[in-house]
Amino acid sequence: LLFFGKYIWGVVGFYIPYSEGERVGTIVKLSNKGLIWKSWEGEMVVRRGYISYGDFWRFSIDNNDPLKDELVSAVWDAFNNGYTVQIRYEQTAGIHSWRGKTTYLIKDVKIVE
Repeated sequence: LLFFGKYIWGVVGFYIPYSEGERVGTIVKLSNKGLIWKSWEGEMVVRRGYISYGDFWRFSIDNNDPLKDELVSAVWDAFNNGYTVQIRYEQTAGIHSWRGKTTYLIKDVKIVE
């Protein structure tokens, strides 16, 4: 019953926006993973100014996002070149495993000068 409830909440909660915001940091991981449904997952070390906190933030790129290819390319470029980036995201209340493994879905990536 708990598993079924968690599954239903994930499906329903995915469409409920929980929060939105921006984070700045350096991409340390980007992978396309999953046994059944592949999704792009990443990790970023969060920064404030010139200080790196060592706090890892996990995010997903929504498989149904029309800008998915551009987002993957921008994150991959930032990862390969060690750029500091500003990521705009939307957090949902639930998770669809075929769209992403985290509740944080990125919407925009900008390189910080």
